This record gives sequence, C-alpha cells and structure tokens, in this order.
Amino acid sequence: MARYPIAEWRPLAADPTHQPLMDKHDGIVLHTMVGTLAGTDSLFHQDGYTGTESHFGVGADGTVYQWTDTSRTADAQLDGNPRLLSIETADMGGPFPPWTGSNVPAWTKGQLDAIARIVAWAAKTHDFPVRAMEDSKPGQRGVGWHRLGIDSSPPFQPGYRIRGGEHWSTSVGKACPGDRRIAQIKSEIIPRAQAILQGAARLDLSQDLTPADNSRDDTVGHALRILPRVPDRFDAMGARLDDIEKKLDRLIDLVKAL
Repeated sequence: MARYPIAEWRPLAADPTHQPLMDKHDGIVLHTMVGTLAGTDSLFHQDGYTGTESHFGVGADGTVYQWTDTSRTADAQLDGNPRLLSIETADMGGPFPPWTGSNVPAWTKGQLDAIARIVAWAAKTHDFPVRAMEDSKPGQRGVGWHRLGIDSSPPFQPGYRIRGGEHWSTSVGKACPGDRRIAQIKSEIIPRAQAILQGAARLDLSQDLTPADNSRDDTVGHALRILPRVPDRFDAMGARLDDIEKKLDRLIDLVKAL
C-alpha cells in the first residue's frame, strides 16, 4: 500500500482494493477538474471505483485528497492507467476567474506547493524521474499532462497526442490542464519537486527532525512535513545575525570615541 502522508484519505468505496494493481509506475499526469475539490470529490463518490477517478485531488488552497492508493490504478488516463498516477486540480470558485477553452487559470501558490510535494513523494516512492514527459508514448517516464495523450482536430497538432502515443482520453481537442498550467509544470512544479528531493537527501534527520520510527521509507514524507519550517529557521537566524551586527556597530562606535 502507498498513501501520501499529507493527504486526507478519502477512498471511494469500503473496499479500496477494488482497482487493479498498477503494472508499473512510469510517472504522474496533471489534470484540471473544471470544478472545485469538493464538487469533484462528490462526483467521484457517486460512482465509487466503477466510474472515473484520480489518485489525488488538490484544492485551490492546497488541500490534498487521496482517493486511490498509488499501488492501484485510477481511471484518469485511459490507456495510460496501468502505468501512470494522476492528480486532479481545482480551477473554479474561490480565487479563480471565469474561463473557457484552454484559458484555464494558473495554479495558486498553495496548489503549486502541494502538487510539487505530491510529485516529489510519488517519484521517491515509486522510483520515476522528475522530468517533463515529451509525449504519451509507452516508454515515456516522468511528469506529464493530460493533453499529451489527447487527439487534436485535425490530428497530430503540436502539444497534443503524437503518432505512436497512448490515448489518454476519448475526447478530441480537450485542452486539459490548460496552457498556463502546462507552462507551470515546466517552470515551477518540476523545479520545486526536484528541489524537495535534493533537500530531503541533504537534510540531517536528527533529534526532533527524525521520523518517530526512524524509517528510511518515510524520509521524503517526513521531509515534506518539515520543509515548511526550514524558511522560518533561516528567518530566525537572519534576525539574530542582524542583532549581532548592530551590537558590533555600537561597540566600534564606542571604541572610536575613546
């Protein structure tokens, strides 16, 4: 079993082992909900694991739900389901303006942080690279987005499914997750996830920073929980250095006055 430690576990049925086991883990694919986290959660629970679902959902404020254990498939990417994890993301209500077509609003700061942490945890847990997928061909591994496996009209337009790529949807011309969010995957999500993994590798997990069971398997999950505290510690160190510098300045003034 594999559950993200920060997510709220919200299985879609009493028996969460209903879904088939993943064949392998080649990466993770980003989606946009065309809705809110609460609305999507309600929709998924209507049909349980017999309908469409995702592994994760991220709300506008960064709240994370996990609907499917990552050892099992979720029905979000059609032919890619046996090998790819999935994240649905909110795009309506709250901070988001009205939109149509591919003009999906950018992810919020809370979403960017949450998505990057999910990607880092999933990559560490399931051993896939944190890099942008180039297309939906079966050999592609890393971080992708739904449009890579969607047919365009006319076929094979730039940014959509290419010849030999898996079909990740029966829809044609669907823009998911939108131009702004696709750009953010490359410019923000992937660099943030890479930084989290590099930071977890360097962290001295000792004293209060050590997981209770001291397990290696939980290292990245624990790092994700403590990393938000790291900037606070640096801020405190900076304040102390500023105070020391001021005292030294006063001491120099006193020496000069003698």
